[in-house]
Amino acid sequence: MNPFKNVNSPGLRPSSLNERGIVIQQSEPSLVKGGRGELTPNDTGYETRRQDLKPEVRDYADKLYAEIQAFYGAYGANNAADLYARAKAGKVKVPKENAKELLRLLDALGLALDKNELPPDAQELPPPEAFESLVAHLEASGKKVTALDEWEKYELIGGKLNGRVRVGGRWLPAINGELVGEIGGREIAGCRDVRNVGGKLNGEIKVGGRWLPAINGELVGEIGGREIEHCDDVRNVGGSLCGQVAIKRPDGGKEDHRVVLGKIVE
Repeated sequence: MNPFKNVNSPGLRPSSLNERGIVIQQSEPSLVKGGRGELTPNDTGYETRRQDLKPEVRDYADKLYAEIQAFYGAYGANNAADLYARAKAGKVKVPKENAKELLRLLDALGLALDKNELPPDAQELPPPEAFESLVAHLEASGKKVTALDEWEKYELIGGKLNGRVRVGGRWLPAINGELVGEIGGREIAGCRDVRNVGGKLNGEIKVGGRWLPAINGELVGEIGGREIEHCDDVRNVGGSLCGQVAIKRPDGGKEDHRVVLGKIVE
């Protein structure tokens, strides 16, 4: 699935899409036009273009690309033009917040491909003082920090460090500079790839022997009425779960599925 089919950059967003959502009626606000790229049949595919990127930019672009693919897949579309066609035909409805998130992803990926540079907010690593401050704060409250994660896995938001820290034998989330030991009244036994999204915990959390997604500070324990046994590659896209999950079958076995915008797609 190639989101760049028939779409040039810079300006990967289609002229039929803006922050108000997919527009299909002339009476609605005008759409983004000009300077955003027209739909043409001659754009180079992502797989080719990514080969010329610096390694760190390629990793960043791959993450954006995967989220864009997931977004299109959730609406049964192959690319931006296809998504607009499906919306115009009344086959799908794209809410305002989802359209805004897609535009952000498309713009960010277009800039990465065209400039071969990370954006400023992705380039800057938290300073050593932020780690020293977090460790001192936690140990002053009686928490013994035994290990820190890789430097680039932390984010500094509002002057506060976010990521995970090892306290005793457990990796626990640190959100807004504070340790998070419980979620939904349940003790956290471990965590992976945690992020601060809107001031809330997101990522992969181990509770009760299971790895479960955390989206907007809440555990997602089931999907489609079936229990989640394991999760991987969890992302918060537009406030909804995207990632891989293993779901418990009635016979006690497991099934692996891809989840996009909170729905099983494969």
